[in-house]
Amino acid sequence: MLNDYFHALLLAALIALPWPAFADANQDRVLALLENTTWVAEGADRPERVVYMFTDMNCPYCARQWQAMQPYLQRDDNVTQVRHILIALLRPTSLPKAAAVLAAEDPAATFAQAERHYGQQGAGPAPLKTVPTELENQIQSNTILMMRLGLKGTPATLFLDPDGKLQVAPGVLSDDALRRYVFQVE
Repeated sequence: MLNDYFHALLLAALIALPWPAFADANQDRVLALLENTTWVAEGADRPERVVYMFTDMNCPYCARQWQAMQPYLQRDDNVTQVRHILIALLRPTSLPKAAAVLAAEDPAATFAQAERHYGQQGAGPAPLKTVPTELENQIQSNTILMMRLGLKGTPATLFLDPDGKLQVAPGVLSDDALRRYVFQVE
């Protein structure tokens, strides 16, 4: 029953947002939608720049991108906060793994541990056996938003470029792209 409801919501979401979602007229709307998702933050506590990254806990490319971002996030002069929007798309365990991160006492530390040790036996939190409805709804809403935005895979990174225009970057970004466009450091 819930799956039918989820699929109906997904279909409605796909036709609800005008394309292209990232046109100038929609930039504020998209940023508001991203802000109102359920996310796990890392980086600056009082950011000057916010980056959103759609992440599936079963995505090896997400873990690779997380690793590549760490030198920038750990810099003393970092002013960027990365908000990981957890979705459930790749495998049946994506939802219970994302829920385990969000339900953890310290979601950011739990997320970081899972990404740091991705692919290692026993790394990250154990998937929840029973996902609370509230967490399931939050993760499914994140997944629906990703689809509404026309994003097809993870990671998908959204950020304001140096000109203040919303950009979307699918896949793992090069170090140069992270430095120049996402974190905007020299």
